[in-house]
Amino acid sequence: MFRPAHLDSASHPVTSAPAAAAASADRAWLRSSFCQGAADTCVDVQLEPGGVGVRDSKDLDGPVLRFTPEEWEAFLRGVRNGEFELPLI
Repeated sequence: MFRPAHLDSASHPVTSAPAAAAASADRAWLRSSFCQGAADTCVDVQLEPGGVGVRDSKDLDGPVLRFTPEEWEAFLRGVRNGEFELPLI
């Protein structure tokens, strides 16, 4: 069950850093093996009861965005279908 501290402008639950740390202490965060090097501009993903948590890999104590399984599946479908590909200029 999600207990967001507040909602962001897109109405996605955002959990404050202390609440996120307490809620996720017993679950592993996942990071792509492609996320290496100095830039380290990645996100960490955590499978949770009732959804998925996403955080900035450079701000481990920062806020966590929480998505329902349906929202996460829609996002993954968009990735697979190329909806987020940047146009070549």
